[in-house]
Amino acid sequence: MESENKLNKAIKDKSLITNKVQNLLSDDIRNAKINFDYSSLEGLEDSEKQELSKCEKSLLFQGKQMGIMTFEIGKALYKAKDILKKSQSDSFMKWYEALGLSKDQVSVFIGRYQLVIDYPTSKERILMLSDIAVKETLNKNTPQEVINKVLSGEIATSKQIKEARKEELVSKEIEEAEILDNETISYDKVEKVLRKIESKLTKNVKFEVYKELKKVLKILTEGGKDESKI
Repeated sequence: MESENKLNKAIKDKSLITNKVQNLLSDDIRNAKINFDYSSLEGLEDSEKQELSKCEKSLLFQGKQMGIMTFEIGKALYKAKDILKKSQSDSFMKWYEALGLSKDQVSVFIGRYQLVIDYPTSKERILMLSDIAVKETLNKNTPQEVINKVLSGEIATSKQIKEARKEELVSKEIEEAEILDNETISYDKVEKVLRKIESKLTKNVKFEVYKELKKVLKILTEGGKDESKI
C-alpha cells in the first residue's frame, strides 16, 4: 500500500512538472515572433493571416519541444560515450547502432549538447538550430567569430553560416597578407634560409631552380634591377 502511494505521488509530481514545463513553453512561444511581416501579404483575409500566425506559434512550440528532446538525447549519448571509453574502442558505435542511430545523427546530438554546455547563456538559440546549422557551426573550419554570430542570433541557417565562414576566412587571409607585406624580417632569419638553400645546392643545379633563385635575387635587389646578366 505504501509503495503504491509513493508511486502515485511520483506520477503526480511528474505530471505537475510536465504541466509547468508546458506552461512555460506556451508563455514563451506566445511572446515569440519570427521576422515576417504578415501585413505585407496581399489578397489574404485577416482571418487567414491570423491562422498563419497560429501555425507559426504551433511550429515554434513544436520546435522548442524538439530542441529540448534533442538536448536530452545528446546528454544521454554523451554520458554513454564517456562510460564506454573503458570498453572496446568501437563499443560506443556498436551501442548506438543497436539503438538504430547513425554516426551522423549521434554527432549532431552530442554536438548540440556540447554547444549548450559550452555556451549555456545561448541555450535557447542552440536548441532552435537545425541539424545542418549545428553541423556547420561545429565545422572545424568555422572560426570563433562566426560561432559568436550564431550564438547572438545574427545568423542561424546553414547557408548564412557557410557564407559568414567564407567571408571571415577571406578577411583573415587579407589581414595576414597585409601584415606580411609590411613586416621586416631580421637578417638572422634571412641568413638561416640562405644557409638552408646553400646546403641543398649541388655543383650543378636544374635550370628551373636557377630561374627561381634569380627571381629571389631580383626581389632582394634594390629597385628590382634586371639581373639577366648574372
